Amino acid sequence: MRYKVEVRAKIIRNVINNIFYIFLAALPSDTDTAVQILFRDFPRDPKIKTPPIILRSQIYSMIKEKTVADKELVRSG
Repeated sequence: MRYKVEVRAKIIRNVINNIFYIFLAALPSDTDTAVQILFRDFPRDPKIKTPPIILRSQIYSMIKEKTVADKELVRSG
């Protein structure tokens, strides 16, 4: 009887962990969020067709882990 309870508890923990990791995978990373915020706040002028320009230093100022940001920026190309 006790074995069945332990197995059920382990299965439930695995299901909860899987749901948690799926939820985390659906969220954007800190770097992606910083880039989205900077794109959103870039001043737009309909007369000037300049694409948004974002500096790494701006992203670094918003993120604690700069090495993670570097890896994600290199990966995204």
